Amino acid sequence: MSTKITYVHADHFDLGTTDCGFDQQRNYIIVGDGYTFGDWLADRGVRFNQDSDDQNTYFLLDDDLSTETCTGEAYMILKSEPTEEELQG
Repeated sequence: MSTKITYVHADHFDLGTTDCGFDQQRNYIIVGDGYTFGDWLADRGVRFNQDSDDQNTYFLLDDDLSTETCTGEAYMILKSEPTEEELQG
């Protein structure tokens, strides 16, 4: 089963702004069964922490493996849904 994951990106995540810094351009990826957005980021060498309160938000970490310092960059999943091919089944 394939899933379409629609997401937005923030270069500078900021809770003090209306949109938290997320741009309005939506992007998407198609993933196979059991493959997550976190898997997709990790496969690209991206270090991240998943928000403990909002499992749809991923905060990116800097390249220093000895720290867990956020870069200020983030991704947020807007929705996950079956692909058209899955729906037509």
